[in-house]
Amino acid sequence: MDGHFCTYPDERTPSVTTNAHVLQALCAHGPSEVAGRVAAWIGDQQHPDGSWTDKWHASPYYATARCFLALAGSGRGATARARALRWIAATQRPDGSWGRWQGTFEETAYAVQVLARAGEPWADEAAARGCVFLLSWPDTAHPPLWHDKDLYTPGRIVRAEGIAALHLARRRPRVAALLARLEPAPAERTA
Repeated sequence: MDGHFCTYPDERTPSVTTNAHVLQALCAHGPSEVAGRVAAWIGDQQHPDGSWTDKWHASPYYATARCFLALAGSGRGATARARALRWIAATQRPDGSWGRWQGTFEETAYAVQVLARAGEPWADEAAARGCVFLLSWPDTAHPPLWHDKDLYTPGRIVRAEGIAALHLARRRPRVAALLARLEPAPAERTA
């Protein structure tokens, strides 16, 4: 096992997001030695800036969110989670979005999910600003960020990630209060 799981037999390059999903499944059954090894392996794959990347997605926000949330659910990797939070906070764009090349709905949704689950008071304003961006996203196609033989966009998954981010953020009282002040009026929304 070498501390990680493979996505498929004879895989040449391991996937951090596959292992994040495995860690979540393992932790659903309680702490274990295997979960500890997978969590340590995920932590070892983190980049110096605090992000993670993965072969299945062009954006580091997807991998970072999956790794952060899996580590948080396992109760492990506090230092790695803190570094990921700092990276997410440092990479927010002036319009409240996040994105590798430009601000996108999908990447902003991943960042907001992390900030909303982090439980850090300083993260609430960034999460609220990200929610405003999500709510103002025009009803247009999402850029392709998922890897296969070509880049593609699973539209329903992307939309579900945004809905989940908004739901999580609104469950945090401080984020909800900030969002109520920042949120565009219904007539101004495009999404």
